[in-house]
Amino acid sequence: MAAADVLSRLNLSTMTGNYGRWDQVLGMSQGAINKQFEQLHKIHPELTKIYGSLDGIGRIDAELLPMRIMIPAGDKIVNVTETFLEIRSDSPYAISRPLD
Repeated sequence: MAAADVLSRLNLSTMTGNYGRWDQVLGMSQGAINKQFEQLHKIHPELTKIYGSLDGIGRIDAELLPMRIMIPAGDKIVNVTETFLEIRSDSPYAISRPLD
C-alpha cells in the first residue's frame, strides 16, 4: 500500500455520542460527489440561473457553475468535521448594491 494512500485516510470512528455505533458507514470521494453535481447541473438547466433583489440590499443576476464540495485531506486537514460547499458563478459583477 502506498504511503500517500495511507496518509490521505481520515482517522474516523463509527462511535456515536451515546457510546453506540453506526451500523452502516458510507464513504464517497470528493471527485465522485463533484461529478454528480456536474450531472445535476446538466440535467436541470433551469437551476443554473439565479435572479433576485431585496430592497435596500441589492440584486443578483448570475449564471451558476456546478457546485463543488471540498473535503480537506492529507496535510490540509484542519478539522475533520469541516466540509466546504462552493457555490460558483460564471457571471462577473453578478451582485449589485444600491447607490447611497
